[in-house]
Amino acid sequence: MPEERCDKCFKVIVDDFLSFKGSNYHTECFTCSHCQLSLDGKKFAVQESGRMLCATCLQNASFTCNICDEPIIGGKYVEYRTSHYHEDCFLCAKCRKQIGQGKFSVTANGFFCTLCKKL
Repeated sequence: MPEERCDKCFKVIVDDFLSFKGSNYHTECFTCSHCQLSLDGKKFAVQESGRMLCATCLQNASFTCNICDEPIIGGKYVEYRTSHYHEDCFLCAKCRKQIGQGKFSVTANGFFCTLCKKL
């Protein structure tokens, strides 16, 4: 019989564990993707990416990133018109470098840093 492994840390499960949607977790590994607090016995949501967020972190999410569709919880973000982006997601369409809070241009093909727009 194969050993059961935790889907988060990939270590062998020898004691108590939790199962969720076909995946097994050590009880200490079944945590919120943002704050790392235990989700055992608590309300939580699963994002399309598979990230699990506790109700508190989900409630504290200011906006949803227009690129990855994940909640923006604390930290820096970019706002353009009515859309919001994680700084890590807001990349130049050509060089793929992070634009962050810097200057950029917008075309039908996406956002471009000032260097790539000149090319």
